[in-house]
Amino acid sequence: MASRQAYHRIRRVIQLQWRGIAIVLIIICDAIFFAVVFVFQDNVVQSAKTSDKARPWVVCLALEQVDKKNRCLQYAEDLVVPLRTVVAVLILLAVSDS
Repeated sequence: MASRQAYHRIRRVIQLQWRGIAIVLIIICDAIFFAVVFVFQDNVVQSAKTSDKARPWVVCLALEQVDKKNRCLQYAEDLVVPLRTVVAVLILLAVSDS
């Protein structure tokens, strides 16, 4: 009977604490997501430094006279995190901050 009572007590505690457990799990998932995004960005920056990935973008910036930003943006896509990922990070930061 003691093990059954212990099970019911543990079950009751978990029922009372489900919100706290859910918040902790969400924060852990956020931290893992942030770590993956930032490690990916760091790898992209390191590869841009050591390889010729950034050369077309730099050449475009040097040669363009008007509207450099918009005309050379296509060459910079391999050097940055996609916009969808940035938006997801910002949303998760806003949600976990409140």
